[in-house]
Amino acid sequence: MNITNLQNRLDRGLQNFLTCGSHPADPETLRKIRFLNAFCLACVVVAPLAGLFYFFAGAALITHLLMAVALLNIWILIFLRVTKNPRIMGNFGVFVVWAALVFIRWNTGAMAGESLGFLPWVWNAVLILLAVYMTGYLWGSIWACLVFVESGLAVYFLQAGREVPGMLPAAVAPAHSLGAYLLGLLVTLMLAFLYERDRQEAYEREELKNDSMRELRRFAEDLLERSPVPTFVVDRNHRVIQWNRACREITGVPAEEILGKSVWDGFFVDDEGSLVDKYLEDPEGVLESYSSAIVSKSDSGSFAMEVLLPKFKGGTVAILNTAPIRDDEGGIRGVIQTIQDVGDHTVGMQHHDRRIPAAIQESLPVFEVDKKGKISAWNPACERLFGYPASRMTGGSPLQFISKPYRPGFRETVVKALQGDSFSGQEWKCYAANGDPIYVVADVYPVRTSSGQVRACAVVNMNVTHLKMRVKKLERYAVDCKEKLGRLTEEYDLLQRNIASFIRKKE
Repeated sequence: MNITNLQNRLDRGLQNFLTCGSHPADPETLRKIRFLNAFCLACVVVAPLAGLFYFFAGAALITHLLMAVALLNIWILIFLRVTKNPRIMGNFGVFVVWAALVFIRWNTGAMAGESLGFLPWVWNAVLILLAVYMTGYLWGSIWACLVFVESGLAVYFLQAGREVPGMLPAAVAPAHSLGAYLLGLLVTLMLAFLYERDRQEAYEREELKNDSMRELRRFAEDLLERSPVPTFVVDRNHRVIQWNRACREITGVPAEEILGKSVWDGFFVDDEGSLVDKYLEDPEGVLESYSSAIVSKSDSGSFAMEVLLPKFKGGTVAILNTAPIRDDEGGIRGVIQTIQDVGDHTVGMQHHDRRIPAAIQESLPVFEVDKKGKISAWNPACERLFGYPASRMTGGSPLQFISKPYRPGFRETVVKALQGDSFSGQEWKCYAANGDPIYVVADVYPVRTSSGQVRACAVVNMNVTHLKMRVKKLERYAVDCKEKLGRLTEEYDLLQRNIASFIRKKE
């Protein structure tokens, strides 16, 4: 057990070191911080070892340089933890490596181009790839330009016959050049693996996001299909694309006969068409024309209207809950509508008793709140969903199972409903008897007596907990994976081109 605890502590300590104790929302920033910390740590370890090689080879000046490189990388580690800025510290780290490579090449004969002297120049390709990986394309391009200028100066010195100091013995120089070349290829291969790993991880994140989207879409379609409330969806071309089971039951129209066609004429509000057709043509005009029939309206664009459907069951008063479906630019790509039949048993649509149909009462969790703010009715569906028996809830406050942040909104909605207003699509967080959170979307209506007086309000709940959890999970993965995948693919292609170009030069 002690060994396991020690391993866990070491693992947590390493992760804290690599991430600088931060957890940025952008995974790209976190990747750069982790890589820069690992790179600087490698330099702190490798630079002194390489310095020992040069010391025994007779190049003490290079040894001192590499010790300074190790100290500078320690400084980068400290300031990276303080600033959490991988771009600035990454560029400084690349500068330290570039300056060290220039100094080593100048003092080991690589500038002279004799024998195998040009082999260490493969480190220029390593430097460019390292700059792109740590700092991005912009700074990677700037460092590439600097490397090209350095190469041009080296060619100039070579053609001018300028003498270049060589601190290494003649017997050691060829082995040094070949070793530097092979080590450069090894680092290039390591960077290639890193590029491929990041590209694969981005692809897997994109696949996970797509799977979550598909699962969320299937769940939404299943929720719509199983809803006891008649619901249908129309696209921007006025074609029905969803027609749930409740719609099929109250209309007798099977889905295969209506999908892809216009709205069933039984849902027409007049001879010109249905409410959703009118809304698709002129949203503002519909709200203005039917302003007296509006029962409730939300800032998101959804609204509920109490209208007469003249061709449905010989003329039926119904509450039509309508909401636009918008695209990323805010344009309307479709409309969803539910139909709640409230019958034609009263005189005047504004004064009827808005009771919930019995079929819905049995399947949806419904409870009533009286004018004293106490629960006066608690149906079996509520008992199944929330786990509280009716004997316990009746006569008690509904706020006892509503989450505290949602209580002011719930209280305000109930008060207004008891004054005669109706609300649709109210979202609340509740807690079941076992303590589990439950998210519901509720419609709230006043319940009237035979004389038209409001005696209570009915709260009709729909459980959307699973959908809410799926949405939260999707939001955690809602990063711009496509752009990152494209960026990593471009970096991978750049790596392939650089390697291919280098091989052609060697051939």
